[in-house]
Amino acid sequence: MNIWKRIVAASALFMLVAASVPVPARAVSTATEIRIGQDAARRVDMENQILSDPLLNN
Repeated sequence: MNIWKRIVAASALFMLVAASVPVPARAVSTATEIRIGQDAARRVDMENQILSDPLLNN
């Protein structure tokens, strides 16, 4: 029974370490994130009508 506890503990430790290692292939620079956000904002603005009514915007 003691061996199973060690196996479970070792497996849990391995999974924790494996999950906490950053994946450089998916890493995105700050400049890229800003560009992605600006592109998304442009698409949202094109798809939706922006109202500039002073009565509604106050």
